[in-house]
Amino acid sequence: MRRGVSRARPPDCARRPTPVNADARAMRVYFFAVGRPRRPTHPRRTNPAHTAHGTRRRRSPPAAERAIREPPARRLPRHPSASNPDPMIPNQPRESMQQIAVLLDGMIKKNAYLPRRIGGTMRVDEQPGYAIVDSGLPTDTFNLVIGTSGGAPDAASIARIAARFNDAGLPAAWWTCSELTDAAFARALGESGFVADETSVGMLAELDALPPVGYPRGFSVRQINAQHDVARFGALIGALFDPPDAFVDAFYARVAALDLDAAEPLKLFVGELDGHAVSTTALYVDADTAHVFDVSTSAGKRKQGLASAIMHCALAHAKERLGATRAALQASPDGLNVYRRLGFRAVCEFQVYSNRAAVSPRNEDGR
Repeated sequence: MRRGVSRARPPDCARRPTPVNADARAMRVYFFAVGRPRRPTHPRRTNPAHTAHGTRRRRSPPAAERAIREPPARRLPRHPSASNPDPMIPNQPRESMQQIAVLLDGMIKKNAYLPRRIGGTMRVDEQPGYAIVDSGLPTDTFNLVIGTSGGAPDAASIARIAARFNDAGLPAAWWTCSELTDAAFARALGESGFVADETSVGMLAELDALPPVGYPRGFSVRQINAQHDVARFGALIGALFDPPDAFVDAFYARVAALDLDAAEPLKLFVGELDGHAVSTTALYVDADTAHVFDVSTSAGKRKQGLASAIMHCALAHAKERLGATRAALQASPDGLNVYRRLGFRAVCEFQVYSNRAAVSPRNEDGR
């Protein structure tokens, strides 16, 4: 038995499941490392792993049956104003800034956690206004710059940060909150080779209002930390890429060697259908907030409600076992209605900038 973990094993997540319908509409929670497929087989940068449940109300299994078996031991406008009202993002500046801070803080902590644990060539640098995660791997899945609620860095800092990745030929993704930046910031990024690439929506949900969700028959969820389970977790995420991203496997091979403990703030979950691993999600639990990442479903098992089921099950676990009262995530605009059904509401918009075009020619030429 691994350290710090109870011997008790609660029942499976869905012993008496309720069949679910699937919505053909795709949805995604960004991988953070947030799997950012460059040439996905599914709609551009949208993970078909996430399917919406039908609108018919379904019985939720009793809390005890939802328990997770723990391992041993459209593009949105900018912030609304009188000239640009948008009910999807409430116009409550002070509260919104606090909520944005929660989202950004969770993004930084989650993405920095494993690189810090791995160490070596993987480095994390936090400064006022931004955090840098440099994995040393040539993939923007794990090379990130994440802005903070403290304000954007100046042009000189932007150029210096960009050069760190550009000079090394490393693709990177620069995440910013649209409400906290301006045209001058975007211009400085562009001059350094980072161009607007995609948009995401920051969302929050109160877990005391978590609605019921039916689970597919034969579906169960486990929190994992064993090496073979962590490697399988990485393989499921890496398989979303076309072609599969070997660097995702390489990253999680290092994670598997860490001997993660179930008591750590980063919780990895695998969903199994009839005993076979088919879906993943991760929670980073910080104070009273469960930050959701890495939701995926294997290609042959999509549109069965598995991603929604594992996400719901993990959140119920966070609420009932870990003391979380709120959940946070970053979602593609296509998935907003699905997440609303799970109780999430839009808080802000994130813009992601990429230097992929700037470094790709160098990598292709072997320089």
